[in-house]
Amino acid sequence: MVQKTDPVQLVREPRDLIEKVNHVFLDDAAALSPPQLSAVVQALKELVERLPQAFDQAAAVLDMLAARDLVVMDTGEDPKSFTAEAAAQLRAAATSSEHLAKELAGPGLGPVPHGRPGFVHVEQQRLSAALGGSC
Repeated sequence: MVQKTDPVQLVREPRDLIEKVNHVFLDDAAALSPPQLSAVVQALKELVERLPQAFDQAAAVLDMLAARDLVVMDTGEDPKSFTAEAAAQLRAAATSSEHLAKELAGPGLGPVPHGRPGFVHVEQQRLSAALGGSC
């Protein structure tokens, strides 16, 4: 029998990794180079681009569970209005994350340009000066 993957664990893994990235930003910012920062931003953009589908699919699963009368409220209330509102909120989150992905797609957040002599070096010096240390 094939063991199914726990979707909760799958979502917690990137959450935990993002927390580690935040600690790098807080604790080791001066050690980051512009290309490293660019690569981090690109990876974050790729993560954000996948959120709308995940939220939409979660809403569809909630709709399916509700249609099968598998959702039960601890309070004993009828879950129909709750599930409809929760599914609508998930779809709104999908739309919001689509907007976020579009905002992150602008040219200012593209990869660090290659082939520009001195670009990375100059930017590294500016970062170092801004952080009051040396990179």
